[in-house]
Amino acid sequence: MKNGTIDIGYDKDVSWRMHFIEFGTIKQDPKGFVQKTQKQIEKQVTQIIADEVKRRLGL
Repeated sequence: MKNGTIDIGYDKDVSWRMHFIEFGTIKQDPKGFVQKTQKQIEKQVTQIIADEVKRRLGL
């Protein structure tokens, strides 16, 4: 956490390469692990966000 924000994901040095792994290339099959992970934790993340919104609104 820095300056009140949280960076999530890969930094600039790595992020531009992630699409090759995720979606594949002519010589490499797609792995799809980022999309799989997003689907697996979607409900959990939504609940965390909802809980935080309620907490900050005092509900």
